Amino acid sequence: MGLPNRYATDIAINPTNYNQVFVTFSGFNGDNVWYTSDGGTTWSERTGTAPDDLPDLQVNTIRFHPQNSNWVYIGTDLGVFSSENKGLDWSLMMHFPDNEGPVNTEVAELFWQGDNYLIAATHGRGMFRAQVMVHIYVDKGASPGGDGTQANPFQTVREAFDVAGYGTTIHIEAGTYNEAPPSLYATQDLGVIIVTNGSVIIE
Repeated sequence: MGLPNRYATDIAINPTNYNQVFVTFSGFNGDNVWYTSDGGTTWSERTGTAPDDLPDLQVNTIRFHPQNSNWVYIGTDLGVFSSENKGLDWSLMMHFPDNEGPVNTEVAELFWQGDNYLIAATHGRGMFRAQVMVHIYVDKGASPGGDGTQANPFQTVREAFDVAGYGTTIHIEAGTYNEAPPSLYATQDLGVIIVTNGSVIIE
């Protein structure tokens, strides 16, 4: 009831709340993403509000982030789009404001590798992997080549900001980081920055 009379392309159920469900639809229409918070009793369109809305195109696949159910990702005929407020707005990531990539082609399937890597399977352009982290860790004393996880943190604050999105929490181990001036980071709209074991200086 209340859903478009078209072919449903995918269903995503919130792994922490089974009453929250997304359904996506085919066709070059402006209403191809729908959401329920009450197990399907009522549905609302979740294609965003201009200028942060989706184009009129087919949505092939949809996934919740396994660690933050407010973050949602869709694969379309033009690539991947993301939302960090359950579809109220789309593609708000600071690095790619118009489209999340990976290429301008059909993304047929999205799936998670572990809790941090989103895999996009495309039509004719191969597969792509993106690291989408809710929590990022930084420790200047860490070994080079870290991936930002708690067990293998980044060495620099810049590495953390390069992969962070809106709502990401960055955990920084205390110390003096000899990097670019802090003003370069001042405008980044992140979630929370947590300093552990003292204070942090970036100079």
